[in-house]
Amino acid sequence: MIAEKKYGTKKELELRIKELEKEIENTEGTKCEVYSRIVGYHRPVENWNDGKKDEFYHRQDYKESVSDT
Repeated sequence: MIAEKKYGTKKELELRIKELEKEIENTEGTKCEVYSRIVGYHRPVENWNDGKKDEFYHRQDYKESVSDT
């Protein structure tokens, strides 16, 4: 089969998937600093008090639609 030549057998693919899953478990990311603009200043969210942080992470983005009238 053409697919087997290109991707390997099902058993080989399952083994590769398990290897990649183990690799993902041991991967650590880099901490990312999030900034938000408040009253004209860009400030890192990390420095905010717990209540404001919680409020920030629960915000919902929306886009206003343009009226045809």
